[in-house]
Amino acid sequence: MINTLPGMKEIQNLKSLAVFVLSIVALIIPFTVNADFANEIKLLASDGAAGDSFGIAVSISGNTAIIGAKDDDNSNGTDSGSAYVFVRDPATGSWTQQQKLLASDGTINDWFGRSVSISGDTAIVGAAETNDVGSAYVFVRNPATGVWTEQQKLTASDAYLWDSFGVSVSISGDTAIIGASGDDYTGGLGSYGAVYVFARNPSTGVWTEQQKLLASDGAAVDQFGWSVSISGGTLIAGTIYHNDNGQYSGSA
Repeated sequence: MINTLPGMKEIQNLKSLAVFVLSIVALIIPFTVNADFANEIKLLASDGAAGDSFGIAVSISGNTAIIGAKDDDNSNGTDSGSAYVFVRDPATGSWTQQQKLLASDGTINDWFGRSVSISGDTAIVGAAETNDVGSAYVFVRNPATGVWTEQQKLTASDAYLWDSFGVSVSISGDTAIIGASGDDYTGGLGSYGAVYVFARNPSTGVWTEQQKLLASDGAAVDQFGWSVSISGGTLIAGTIYHNDNGQYSGSA
């Protein structure tokens, strides 16, 4: 059967239908957005200062939010970084700072807080410049006291200089993924990128590296793992400089 082009009458009918549908959408969207997201609250660090980069990474789970400040100068040194935990009062809707998180072994230029992610009472914070290799720190909250403590420091089994392990992190239940956008696994020109999967033993609380993921069509400078996210048994990783749709067009 040969397809024929629509006549003018059909085109006018389609246009009328499109205008009608768009009118409905235009009416629905503002009311929906305004109703659900009417209250804007601005969060600030209690000890914020110039150049902290507070807000470079954010994550929220229920009534708890975590915010990274990778260039924060604190007891660990200049640009060692930090992460701030805020909690919301369900009754009033107000947010208050619960705790400021620091790496137990943090040092100058670590960029702790370059990436953050939270799931329930567990949070993970990336420090992409730790010893120029990178690392990530897992913190857990005591539900009774509300106090967060460092549970474990995560590093790649094949860590190497400039891997940027921890440039991105994401957590879902007992699984965490960590991006290492500078990983040079082929020995080529560099920055192919990789993503590491870690799993926690519910009985012991110990995290172990489960798998290292690589892009099937990875190439030099792709930076696979620049961004990551996980939900249940599915994860996604961004490759900002892959060339599918032109040079450095990116993919995921």
